[in-house]
Amino acid sequence: MNFIDWCREFIYKHPATSLGLLLGVLLGLSFAAFGFWRTFVVGLCIAIGLYVGVKVDAGEGPDFQAIKERWQNRHKKQGGHGF
Repeated sequence: MNFIDWCREFIYKHPATSLGLLLGVLLGLSFAAFGFWRTFVVGLCIAIGLYVGVKVDAGEGPDFQAIKERWQNRHKKQGGHGF
């Protein structure tokens, strides 16, 4: 068994451990390269985006079509250009 086969088997048998390992390595590299606060802000943006995406997929999120229409109507009233 070569290394690639071993990795595939490990990922197949232990998917959560593999994901945790990957996330830990990525966080460690991000902290080393960018510092704590920049990594924290990016992680916060990712978490907010994930939360909104999950809510939209579940049908509980904001109605983006209504937001777009409201934005266009506001700009039309002000004489601006809509999208």
